[in-house]
Amino acid sequence: MQVVVISTKQEFCFTELEEDYMDLQMMHYKRECKNCGRRVIWSALCLLCGEIVCYNNKCCEDEIIHHSKICSEGTGVFLYFSENKIILVSGNISATTSSPYKNRYGANIVLGSVKLMFEPIRLNEGALKELRENYLKDRIFHLIEELNCEFI
Repeated sequence: MQVVVISTKQEFCFTELEEDYMDLQMMHYKRECKNCGRRVIWSALCLLCGEIVCYNNKCCEDEIIHHSKICSEGTGVFLYFSENKIILVSGNISATTSSPYKNRYGANIVLGSVKLMFEPIRLNEGALKELRENYLKDRIFHLIEELNCEFI
């Protein structure tokens, strides 16, 4: 008799993230988009598989929706580097929310902020755990509804 082990969603982990936000950003800076082959300046990191996708680029319109459908049946969780925010996707709707990368006071720091140059931004394990639990409990659509949802 052969025993088959079925993997469950509960075993899921997000792609490995660097502790320091600037290290993570430099690791992915100007990586090539698999869709268009161009070096991506405005990019988002899929937290489900680790792939870089174009975001807000004319070359790959709706790439995060397309990637979400292929990667995870339409539900996506992306880290948008340019604004240090999370993009949540469910079907054709999306919303942004705070990133798990915070300063020492637990605040989200947005790129372009003068403080960013002087203040380290670190991965907040509690915020990452909450995001992961929302994904595992299939709450992404509901989170998008709670946030000011926008159609993309």
